[in-house]
Amino acid sequence: MLARDTPHGHLALSALGAILIFSLACISDSGGGGGATPDAGSPDAEPVADEGPVEAPLEEWTWVDFPTTKCGNGEATGLGVNLTDRSDDVVVYFQGGGACWDVNTCFVLNSAVNITTGYPARRFENEPIRNADPFDRENPDNPFRDASFVFVPYCTGDLFSGDNVETYQALGQSRDVHHVGAANIETYLDRLAPTFPGERKVLVTGSSAGGYGAQLSFHQFVEAFPDAELHSLSDCGPMVQPLQGRWTAMARAWEPRTPGGCGDCIDGLPQWLDHAVSSNPGSRFGLLAYDADAIVSVYFGYPLDGAFTNALGRLSADSYVPAANANHFILAGTEHTMLGGFSNLSSPDGVALSEWVASWTKGDEDWVDVSP
Repeated sequence: MLARDTPHGHLALSALGAILIFSLACISDSGGGGGATPDAGSPDAEPVADEGPVEAPLEEWTWVDFPTTKCGNGEATGLGVNLTDRSDDVVVYFQGGGACWDVNTCFVLNSAVNITTGYPARRFENEPIRNADPFDRENPDNPFRDASFVFVPYCTGDLFSGDNVETYQALGQSRDVHHVGAANIETYLDRLAPTFPGERKVLVTGSSAGGYGAQLSFHQFVEAFPDAELHSLSDCGPMVQPLQGRWTAMARAWEPRTPGGCGDCIDGLPQWLDHAVSSNPGSRFGLLAYDADAIVSVYFGYPLDGAFTNALGRLSADSYVPAANANHFILAGTEHTMLGGFSNLSSPDGVALSEWVASWTKGDEDWVDVSP
């Protein structure tokens, strides 16, 4: 069986793991939920419009319902926010948790989190988030400590990219899955943009599936924040091309919302990355990755024979090394996700990951490619 059994929420892979769930956010603690409202999908909830700036107490986690959003099961979801007046910076963090695109992945292997359960307010009450390195305001080495935080839950199975309701024939019945991650982001941004207006720094990041979301949705943030300085950091969501026809199957089920002006983005992940990097020269695109990531390699159909390492090397050579605004921090190993515990990681030549992330945040000259 697939199992979530490690201290940081990693997902273990069984011998049956031809498909597997990406790890959850690599974070620990019991989570907040202060100011939580009734679940939008519950009978007691009163539907309200998704409009106006988000208001919440400073420096405590608060759940905000968005009644017109959808999880895979059709129920509404929302956002977690932790606002501050320490700075104008904003960190938007996308949760990880797999993906699914057919009956087998959605309902047999259950390879995407929250598809059938949704993600209501009560789930956020127990979200292991507040003690994670990126959200620790007391850690002087945390480059995000003075920013406002936005936590985007994952419940659509589409790497936050989809705009489609797909009907699957599962267990003798038709079951709809709302692969509407991109549509949800549009709804969120309608309120986040007036919450964080004007010239400021907006850092879009996420782990695993959330790392893909930070890249695949970046064009939506560009449209929503025309005056902001925008940057993307993907934690173990490398834009290598899935093999065995999986990207074609994913795109067919999800109908991804591609950036305007990118006719070939629908053809693959490397094209999507290259378009983002080239069309946003003032933005920085960072990647954290393990060169033999056992989660992504198997999930994307790579045999465990070095093929994924080679593909990551090509992505580095083609998309990161030549670009002035894109760099990676790659470590040797089969592990998956770094950001949740970045205070404890360094490269073999002594580059601390926390310092590298800080350099990405500030755009320092020492923000450079790090390779095994």
